[in-house]
Amino acid sequence: MKRRTFLTTATATTSLPAIAGCSSDEDDTRGYTYTLTFSETDDDVVADRLDFDRMGLAPSQENIVAEAARTGSYSEENVTWDSLPGQQGITMAFRMVIQLIARHVDRDPKVDSETSFETPSRYDGRRYRAVVDVA
Repeated sequence: MKRRTFLTTATATTSLPAIAGCSSDEDDTRGYTYTLTFSETDDDVVADRLDFDRMGLAPSQENIVAEAARTGSYSEENVTWDSLPGQQGITMAFRMVIQLIARHVDRDPKVDSETSFETPSRYDGRRYRAVVDVA
């Protein structure tokens, strides 16, 4: 009769946030309000203007920019930049619009904390000041 020996090892368990690569700090799970505001301007600055008409936006991104231009703003409330367990993440289309503006003004395209930045812009032949606020 052959005898088998089984080797057992002890394993440690960790909490879900550590496994997911997240800390369990309260600030990591807090949702923010991301707002894109468009206000018309007579600003003649052309050199650093972000031209949404020439950016080749996807239809979902175009809808966000069009709403901001039409109503003055577009926002998503109580969302997180990254997908976190139990939290609502920012929509991919809005995230990409914010990243486009952030790169244009030489900001980190990961906008995951309270901040505000703006740039002259153009959409549908009209000049605007595009402002991103995260609070």
